[in-house]
Amino acid sequence: TLALLRCHLATSNIDQAEQVAAKIKTQFPSSPAVAESVFRIGEALYDNNQLDDALTQYQKLLKQFPDSEFVPASLLGQGWALLRTEKAKEAEKFFDELIERFPNSRITEQARMARSIAHRKLGKSAEAIKALQQFISTAPEGDAKNSSRFELGLAYVENENWEQAEKVFRGLLDLPDENRLADRTRYELAWALESLNRPTDATNQFQDLATRFPQSPLAAEANFKVATALYEQEKYDAASKFYNRVIDGSKASDGLMEKALYKLAWSSYKQKQFADAAERFAEQISKFSEGELAADGRFMLAQSWFENENYEKALEAYVVAKPIVLESKDTPNRLKWLTLINGAKSANQQKRWQQAIDFALPLTNSRADQETQNEAWFEIGQARMGLKQEDAAIDAWQKASASSGKVGAHARVMKGDMLFKHKRFDEAIDEFKMVFYGFGGTESPPEIRSLQAYAVYESARCSYVRISKASDRMKAKLIDDCIERFTYLVENYPDQSLAKDALKQLETLKTIKNNPTNALR
Repeated sequence: TLALLRCHLATSNIDQAEQVAAKIKTQFPSSPAVAESVFRIGEALYDNNQLDDALTQYQKLLKQFPDSEFVPASLLGQGWALLRTEKAKEAEKFFDELIERFPNSRITEQARMARSIAHRKLGKSAEAIKALQQFISTAPEGDAKNSSRFELGLAYVENENWEQAEKVFRGLLDLPDENRLADRTRYELAWALESLNRPTDATNQFQDLATRFPQSPLAAEANFKVATALYEQEKYDAASKFYNRVIDGSKASDGLMEKALYKLAWSSYKQKQFADAAERFAEQISKFSEGELAADGRFMLAQSWFENENYEKALEAYVVAKPIVLESKDTPNRLKWLTLINGAKSANQQKRWQQAIDFALPLTNSRADQETQNEAWFEIGQARMGLKQEDAAIDAWQKASASSGKVGAHARVMKGDMLFKHKRFDEAIDEFKMVFYGFGGTESPPEIRSLQAYAVYESARCSYVRISKASDRMKAKLIDDCIERFTYLVENYPDQSLAKDALKQLETLKTIKNNPTNALR
């Protein structure tokens, strides 16, 4: 009958084995086979990862058969089951009992090694190290000794003795790749090397793990670590290959998968492959719409389309991202402000004037930095102009002109254009002068020089368009003003396209000056 029970257990038919055990207890209540059947079922349950049920069986044996020859093994099994369910303190008691009650048992040494694991998990790393060193010094070569060496390395990690941890794990690298510790050894060695501030060596170990053991449950994280190292070195194309390995594998956790998709998208973004980046961010938020990086992913989806100058898709994405990003507690304020300002810019590009105002206006009443507020006022000015609210547009550009950078220069140019349109020439010229004499003058940065060249040209035109109807005395002054400004443009902005037009205008003005009575008739 006991042989039948063993056959059922060998084929994992635990229910049938329990039926046989019940018959043994009924037919042979005094037989040692009763205790053995309880123990064997406990072992099978343990091997099948049914740890709670295994614990019940071990406890049953210890309570009902305290003198059984299977008590030591049951104490060991009880301890291991508790250890595997993260109950190290309870496990420690069973290992202690086994060592104390059965000092000469063949499995006592196993209990000492198991107890050292409990010690490590309980923060008693010094005790664990001492016990493991003692076991290793006398243990024969084999799995038990190798497992103990690995545990010793973990104990050194727990004790933050990274040098000794490295030494132990490196010693295990010589084991065949088929060894069950091979992937975990490289994983722990890599982390120890990181703690020793040797990132290149750590990355090499992670890469070795991922290459040698692609089916390991640790391979996904190893690939991610290699990818991240390459990303930080700005080797974005190489990083993408390893992020893809994480994504294409089947053992990455949801959290790691989300991060891999997010960083893969960023790798494309960093290479200015904005359409590709947008597709990848879209995939990330599709698969992890409630994930930790969902808000960032939605912002970056919009930002990718914005950088790709696809303002229609950018606006759609900013509309979706806006409430999520603004309500996120984890999103930095800078990204929230950027969502609003770039949403406004995208809306203006699509001539969605009121939508642009709705995006930008909250920034003017927020704690956004001054430059962001200036940008917001500029976009509001653009939208007001689109709505033909010209006075409101001028007012918004006036506020934006507080910027000392490109936004301020552009705002003054726009305001000058509007004043020019309404034939408020002197006011327009004043605005244009603020641009080409201000903002660093002729020493301004490149992004402002084109605006300055335009401002010089338009200030000259403010005088030019009045020449034909001016009195002779005023006509001469207007011509001189035009010549002065066009000359200033040619001499100081020869690299700008308007310089060629200015040269043509100068030729015309010289002719006019020599024959003022026929000026522009």
